[in-house]
Amino acid sequence: MIEVFNPTGSSGVTLPFAPRLKSMHEKKIGLLSNGIWQSHRTLPLLQKLLGQEFPMSKFEIIPGNAQIQDDKTIQAIADQEYDAVIVGNAA
Repeated sequence: MIEVFNPTGSSGVTLPFAPRLKSMHEKKIGLLSNGIWQSHRTLPLLQKLLGQEFPMSKFEIIPGNAQIQDDKTIQAIADQEYDAVIVGNAA
């Protein structure tokens, strides 16, 4: 019999995700760039498409890049009082 071990280990969720919005209608949504693969193209496109789908909402691109986890970046985003923030580029 051969035993195979998963070398990646495990990680636990320490904080739950924020609850999802019931609707993006009349909301202020931040689009936070992580600076990964073509985000300078995809986030403006996402902003345009979401703006067409939800014309009463405001979608703002937030440049984050390497500082995405920096406390100052996080506080600056919190100070803007977004209803939600979409993070990353799914690369």
